[in-house]
Amino acid sequence: MAPFQKLPPNRRRDTARLTQRFFPTVILMLLVFGLINVLAQAGSFYMLQLCDRALTSASIRKLAALSALAIGLYLLWHAAFGPGGLL
Repeated sequence: MAPFQKLPPNRRRDTARLTQRFFPTVILMLLVFGLINVLAQAGSFYMLQLCDRALTSASIRKLAALSALAIGLYLLWHAAFGPGGLL
């Protein structure tokens, strides 16, 4: 494929218009994929933080905060991708 500068003006204009039209879709896809990756790793992060921080310090407050965060992420996952979800 020819570089953008070597294209004729009408092809350059069409390419720019096509790129502008799909740019919001690409950004939305990147955000959704990022959200999916973070939510899919919630269980692993929870266990890592639980073993590293909450169990070694014997802190009930840290355990409660980590548990609330993990439960909130799972509820967000279900709201977004579950039956009748947003996405």
